[in-house]
Amino acid sequence: RQSTKAVAQLLNKRYKSDVVYVKAGWVSDFRDTYKFIKCRDVNDHHHAKDAYLNIVVGNVYNTRLSHNRFASDLLSGSVSLNQMFNYDTDNAWSHFGDEKSIDTVNKTMAKNNIRFTRYAYKKSGGLFKQNLKKKGVGQVSIKANSPLADIEKYGGYDKAEVTYFAFVSYTDKKGETVKQLVPVDLYEEKKYLENPKAFIDSKLSDKKLTVDCKVLIPCVKIGTLVSIDGFRMHISGKKNLGQYVRFKPAMQLVLDAASEKYIHKISKYLEKCAELKKEKPITAFDEINAEKNIKLYDTLFEKLSETILHVIFSNISKAMLDNREAFINLNVKNQCDVLMEILKIIHCNAKKGDLKLIGVKTDGEIYVNSKIAPNKNVKSFKIINQSITGLYEK
Repeated sequence: RQSTKAVAQLLNKRYKSDVVYVKAGWVSDFRDTYKFIKCRDVNDHHHAKDAYLNIVVGNVYNTRLSHNRFASDLLSGSVSLNQMFNYDTDNAWSHFGDEKSIDTVNKTMAKNNIRFTRYAYKKSGGLFKQNLKKKGVGQVSIKANSPLADIEKYGGYDKAEVTYFAFVSYTDKKGETVKQLVPVDLYEEKKYLENPKAFIDSKLSDKKLTVDCKVLIPCVKIGTLVSIDGFRMHISGKKNLGQYVRFKPAMQLVLDAASEKYIHKISKYLEKCAELKKEKPITAFDEINAEKNIKLYDTLFEKLSETILHVIFSNISKAMLDNREAFINLNVKNQCDVLMEILKIIHCNAKKGDLKLIGVKTDGEIYVNSKIAPNKNVKSFKIINQSITGLYEK
């Protein structure tokens, strides 16, 4: 790609060093040869492990092709690359002896203590959903300071996009200090910046009963890391006009290697079903059965009930416990469907899960009342400023 070449040139100019290109196929072949599966459905660690394998594989190929007198033969295809890792490559790969490189790679690939960060940003783009609503419906008027501003008569636009949040403090009618995340919609950002306090006063649900309103943090970006009772999440948006704040989990699920491999098999099987647009008969080649499905179901239940995941997903773990028998009674294909939906809920993204097959209505969406304190469901709330690498934070 031209963009890749441009970035390589910039890196070369900035750091005065060579940039080694690694074909995706090389790493894919290496994974297949040494049985390093890539399971995207469990967590995001495969990105870091892919980066590591690119360094390992790229270093071997670059060393051999750059310094080997048969490089031209290798590049032309007259010499096979299939045996590249079956021989020693000085300063890059040790195939023989006691200290084999593959042992080091195995140990590294087994690690899951990987730093995970998410980019925090001010959301831009569309101000709201472009389809105009009928009269009496909508959040944003067609045109402010004009007859068209009357939503009851002319309708309006829906789903105003939040660009970031303001973290504020005020005293309510009971004399309690309230701390709240107030959304700043993109179409109103200019108004907010002109007079933050006046804007917040106009937005608070009980504005007529508040005093001492203060803007503690003017801009809490989308993607900001927070901790609620020890469970880390990233802010992803608003819900119900800002009454609630949406989150994505920041706690990566970690499973044993056998469970990951089995989930990979389920994923491949369901992909085949999707391609055929019908339920594919399960064969011995698929290596999937009800007994293994129940074991994985119980493993996921333990993760949701006995680890830090319980803080946010206690309702899901309870539903899994109450409906375990319903899961057991499903056919194998539907069991696979349910397992993948549970993984969607736990994964560090904004996907919702559909557990109707076992009689569960909740979709696993994470949202918390924008009034962070006082809040009977929140004992501890922290906003965490994190460095790009995740190595430093406060």
